[in-house]
Amino acid sequence: VALRYSVTDRDDQIGNTTYGLGKEPVSLYYGRSGTLDWLPIASDLAATGTVLWDTTKVSDGDYDLQMVVKGVSARNEKEIGRVTVDNTPPVFTVTSEPRFTKGEPVAIAVESSEQLKKVPMLTVAQFNHEPVSVTLEADVLDRNFTGTYEVIPGFDGPAQISVSGKDLAGNMSTIVVGEDAF
Repeated sequence: VALRYSVTDRDDQIGNTTYGLGKEPVSLYYGRSGTLDWLPIASDLAATGTVLWDTTKVSDGDYDLQMVVKGVSARNEKEIGRVTVDNTPPVFTVTSEPRFTKGEPVAIAVESSEQLKKVPMLTVAQFNHEPVSVTLEADVLDRNFTGTYEVIPGFDGPAQISVSGKDLAGNMSTIVVGEDAF
């Protein structure tokens, strides 16, 4: 994750003396929200820049980011912000009814373990037939989706249902199930 920052010194002058920022005034830290255990991300940085924070090395959850700014006057200022780390892709559960059919439409339901950026893509590939897209409708929480597949006559046998989607953090997941016969 790219952390962009920029700082200025609001207390440049005290009396007739101008202080300003130190040469490399910025240090960045992170810690689990609600704790006081700060771990360094980067230190001794310029007043403006971008730092890459490898969030794959921390578990999912809420974190506080702390920026400490050193001034020439030896006075430190701190700013704290909160971020949510989500490195885990969504998990999809797929059900279809009826599971075995002789041509009637198949209702397909997809449940996601978390909210998605948009409705996932669903395809059905009947035996010896190319995949066919199925339009899904979302519930109000964007976690449950339903659609109907119209069975194509003449391609009897096992079918594969494939679902792909991204969660709000951009983590992609794909599941392919193939127990049903159309």
